[in-house]
Amino acid sequence: MSVASTIERQMLDLINQERAAAGLNPVTLELRLNSSAEVHSQWMLDRDVFSHTGAGGSSPGDRMEDAGFVFSGNWTWAENIAWQSERGAPGLADDVIDLHTGLMNSPGHRANILNPDVTVIGIGIEQGDYRGWDAVMVTQNFARTSAPVQVDAGSGLIGGAGADRIYGTAGDDRIEGGGGDDVLAGRSGHDTIDGGAGNDRAWGGDGNDRMTGADGHDNLNGGNGHDWLSGGNGNDTISGGGGNDRVRGDAGNDLLGGGAGSDTLAGGSGADRLWGVDGNDWIWGGSQNDQLYGGTGNDTLIAGPGDDLLRGEDGRDHLNGSAGNDDLAGGAGADLFVFSAGRDIVRDFGAGGEADRIDLRAAAGITGFGDLFANHLSFADDNALITDAMGEVMVLEGIGRGVLEAGDFLF
Repeated sequence: MSVASTIERQMLDLINQERAAAGLNPVTLELRLNSSAEVHSQWMLDRDVFSHTGAGGSSPGDRMEDAGFVFSGNWTWAENIAWQSERGAPGLADDVIDLHTGLMNSPGHRANILNPDVTVIGIGIEQGDYRGWDAVMVTQNFARTSAPVQVDAGSGLIGGAGADRIYGTAGDDRIEGGGGDDVLAGRSGHDTIDGGAGNDRAWGGDGNDRMTGADGHDNLNGGNGHDWLSGGNGNDTISGGGGNDRVRGDAGNDLLGGGAGSDTLAGGSGADRLWGVDGNDWIWGGSQNDQLYGGTGNDTLIAGPGDDLLRGEDGRDHLNGSAGNDDLAGGAGADLFVFSAGRDIVRDFGAGGEADRIDLRAAAGITGFGDLFANHLSFADDNALITDAMGEVMVLEGIGRGVLEAGDFLF
């Protein structure tokens, strides 16, 4: 696959100006057609040949397929070739204009340029020796297909209403999938990727990327770098990858993973599952019944108003159920459990000799350990129950009388 050069984009602009004047839709550069066109132009220079019949007796359609382009459904293809000796001002910009003018003055070539049935194009402009001349050789490969296309628009790669495959460059790309179930890849560089409507799959690659799934059930992976990822509407699967990422599920029932690095995850409005994975992560549940998992590292898990499941896993974690009836377990490490609204249960307080603590600073009417022990602590079914002045409850599972000490609490 090949990204068009500046002079190839200049020729595209000239072609689309002609099509606009004729009331036709523009054609879009396609990565594989770029490759087939550039390879044929170079082959003609290398062999001192000027012909639509190429290497190995290939036709234009053969060469497009050899480059990976797929003809399916309602399809067609066409090819223009032209050359001239390099002339005029330094550079090839004036030669591009001359070549375009010559093609438009030729009825057959003009018909291809103004063909209403083609939608994508590859342009290959190469310079070199041709029969003793310093020549500029151009091949234009036109096509239409019902199969996905791989659009090349340089720093702005924009898909259409169908299922597109769009691959970025080594630079900082802006990629828009448009409608359809798209496959988008930013590659290296600090890319901005918007999936648009449809169930899209997108990879940021290396660099600090900004990715949005928009509508549909999307799968986003930030890759390496400090990325910002947002699922938008739909039930999305999002992974931050390497780096310190910010990951948001937004609407829908989402599956979020921070990956390596110290990440910030926020579930949004659906019933979400969030994994911090590696690093010291901040994980926010959102508004429904969410599941939060810290992974390795010293994580902060904060649920929303639903009935949530919080698992700190490895590390010294901070767990806050917020409103709702929440289920909390810190896992390995000395964890902090925050007393909050609702009826929460802590499954593993002090398990394995861990120096866990309960934060009672937001509990109504509990002034210290003596007050807690005298007025707000009770026991039932081998569990300790802490009840504040507002009737909010935290249950410490498996904690009997004589176990708790003043050092287990923050007041």
